[in-house]
Amino acid sequence: MTAYFSPLTAADFNPDTQTYFKGKRVVVTGGGGFIGSHVVEQILALGGQVVVPSRNGLSEFLRPLQASVESVVCDLTERADAHAVTKGADIVLHLAADIGGLTYNMDHPASIYDHNMRIGMNVLDAVRENSVGRVMLCSSACVYPRFCTVPTPEDEGF
Repeated sequence: MTAYFSPLTAADFNPDTQTYFKGKRVVVTGGGGFIGSHVVEQILALGGQVVVPSRNGLSEFLRPLQASVESVVCDLTERADAHAVTKGADIVLHLAADIGGLTYNMDHPASIYDHNMRIGMNVLDAVRENSVGRVMLCSSACVYPRFCTVPTPEDEGF
């Protein structure tokens, strides 16, 4: 894997952020993707213990970090899997999506919505049931209509 940027170190973060993640068990859904893998790198740099759930095991983006990351094979569309992988987590960073890509999204809007909402609701329910202290959900510009204003105001998402 070629690095396209100079990775940040813990010293590059606010002192509160430096201490916040240290020693915490952080589940990063979507952590095996291109963006998620960079989030994983940063959480590791901050001293977090990272868990990455995935249907397919460790991704190519995370192979260089395999000794530092706990990879859990599971399917977040299954409620029991979402519950199991978030058990014992201090923080859940939810970046996962079932299927991506603008063309696929345009051709299959209902199934994309259904799968991604199922994953999101399973993760949120699991976070609540497991009393996880902090959760963050991320999305992408693909949730907005094709011809939005750039930058896109939130009200164009309706």
